[in-house]
Amino acid sequence: MQPAEGPGTQTIFGLGTNDDNWFRFVVEDASPTQSPASSATKETTAAPASSRTASPSAMPTPAPQNLLFQLSLGGTKFSTGPLAFDPALHRFWRFRHDAPARLVIFETSPDAQNWTERFRAAIDRGQTALIAELSAGTLRPSPNPIEALFDNFLLSPSPRLQFTTLGASASEGGGAISINVLRTGSAESPVSVDFATGGGTATAGTDYAATSGTLLFGVNERLKTINVPLFNDALEEPDETINIALSNPVGGGLGSVTAAVLTILDDDRARNSIDESEFFVRQHYRDFLGRDPDAAGLAFWINNIESCGADAQCRDIRRVDTSAAFFLSIEFQETGYFVHRFYKASFKRAPLFAEYLPDLQTIREGVVIGEPGSFERLESNKRAFAAQWVARPAFRERFDHLNEMQYVDALYANAGVTPTEGERTALIAGLLTRRETRAGVLRQIIEDDDFERAEFNRAFVLMQYFGYLRRDPDTPGFNFWLKKLDDNGGDFRAAEMVKAFITSLEYRRRFGQP
Repeated sequence: MQPAEGPGTQTIFGLGTNDDNWFRFVVEDASPTQSPASSATKETTAAPASSRTASPSAMPTPAPQNLLFQLSLGGTKFSTGPLAFDPALHRFWRFRHDAPARLVIFETSPDAQNWTERFRAAIDRGQTALIAELSAGTLRPSPNPIEALFDNFLLSPSPRLQFTTLGASASEGGGAISINVLRTGSAESPVSVDFATGGGTATAGTDYAATSGTLLFGVNERLKTINVPLFNDALEEPDETINIALSNPVGGGLGSVTAAVLTILDDDRARNSIDESEFFVRQHYRDFLGRDPDAAGLAFWINNIESCGADAQCRDIRRVDTSAAFFLSIEFQETGYFVHRFYKASFKRAPLFAEYLPDLQTIREGVVIGEPGSFERLESNKRAFAAQWVARPAFRERFDHLNEMQYVDALYANAGVTPTEGERTALIAGLLTRRETRAGVLRQIIEDDDFERAEFNRAFVLMQYFGYLRRDPDTPGFNFWLKKLDDNGGDFRAAEMVKAFITSLEYRRRFGQP
């Protein structure tokens, strides 16, 4: 890309793909004519020029400067008009891409919370926009009130849009079948994606209403729901399927789950699909691991139940054990339970269901434990998630003002864990010497053995609500099951917790007549 030009001009930061496609923040002297002496001593900072040449005997008088945002798309250049630069009011800068409106927007803020639009440029429909979003600024106090520091450039990952599951089901008498669409990556700008039903064994107009449209995600929106209306009849017939797909993302890309199968459960027979072993196992993969089963895993868990034959008591026990195995699996412990502990250590609370789903999707993206490279992919996902987590506004508001010792102590206090003096000192020293990052320290506490053991039962109960009932727990119910699990030493069989959830009317109604 090209540097900013002209007397007194300083490029602060820029990003681009070539000379014709770039964007940059610029600060320039409001009076660009300089003497040779002053131009020879110009520095590449956002401090006013007079602060660099003031005599020792007098306080510097800030020379006026202008802030500009400059953009080139396909060689067509745009620029703001001169905006008088104020280090306090313009402490943070960002540009974001409003893809549905085909706009690039430049904003400034004094506190990274309240943003003021300064400039917008329309993007021609034939132009491929820069999808990346850039923000810059610092929360560190400045030693000089007429100087703005920019030491925290954050390049947001491109949004990805996908279904949260590969399938969903509902009784034909339920009125509608619902499936969620999730946005991962940047949430600072609007994005959209088209959806449409079509194909499958069900007939549009007879079994369901053909459904299509566009989902628009606003700023900070991460989850949307598609509802497909169902038509009830009195015919006894097999369960039927509807295919649904995502397409044409604007402002981001498509994730890994762009097609799903919706199953209409016939309710004219006295049965429930969840009673069938294959459906039962397949649904657990979707509810707890967020994916369809691998062939070997599906066969193993079906056989675990079907090997009981007609022995009803044996089948009930095996269904409970099979169900619990999904929570206890390495794949879930390293994804879902991992996310749970981030909320506890950071905010001293459990996640809400709406918070949990997008974070879980980020961690488990592309991970199937047992397949080659699965642990390497999992580790890469964990590193990226931790780095993104500590850059979230809620986390920064809570912790950015703390020094290294206060930061470590606050995390341990939230986690409810007392470290050894050696563990605590090592983390603080790591931060002070820059051998550790705040994301790395948080992750070490997340993966502390004592923390994992202390939080295990609470997470086990919470995931009964998230996995089986797909909702946040009610407080009396959660406390009841946590006490029962604690009273039985964590033994879910003795507590009859898993059994109660998989036989509950609320769970069974998800799949047909209870």
